[in-house]
Amino acid sequence: ERDKNALVIPVFEDNLAVHQESLFKAYIKRSRSKVNLKSLVKKRVFSIYKSNNQPRAHAATDYDRWWESSEPYQIEYESQYEPFVVVKVNNNPLLPHFDSRFVGYGWNKVSFIFDLHSAGFKFHVLPNSWLIHRTHQKTKYSLAFAASPTTRIKNRAIRFEWLIDNRNDVICR
Repeated sequence: ERDKNALVIPVFEDNLAVHQESLFKAYIKRSRSKVNLKSLVKKRVFSIYKSNNQPRAHAATDYDRWWESSEPYQIEYESQYEPFVVVKVNNNPLLPHFDSRFVGYGWNKVSFIFDLHSAGFKFHVLPNSWLIHRTHQKTKYSLAFAASPTTRIKNRAIRFEWLIDNRNDVICR
């Protein structure tokens, strides 16, 4: 069913300093083809998003397959997967809502992607689309998360609540 498709857009991130905006713009212009993008990844100008600090977040996208693909391909959900997706929103009663317990920073997208999976959504990687995430200053939410053990513990408690609420799906899938 078309309303249960989540289109995955592969994401890369730059490895430049925040203040190198003009250099970033030059590289963006050079990355408009998959061949050029791959060259820039090999040169370490760009890398797969979160591959250094959260490799599971985008691993299911299967970038080795993506580089060679010219047609969309379906992938299987994996735990802690948090791709950038496009889903039908208007008049789609099948679409789950973001869990309102997760605010600011930490696990909002992971839980949403899991909820899509649990609702029967299929993930299809787009072969000729990609995003490049620009390095930026930390947001106030991520700074607060990093600086406050209390904030991190509260987020962890919400994760446990979420896991308990979804235990049958988490264990069975």
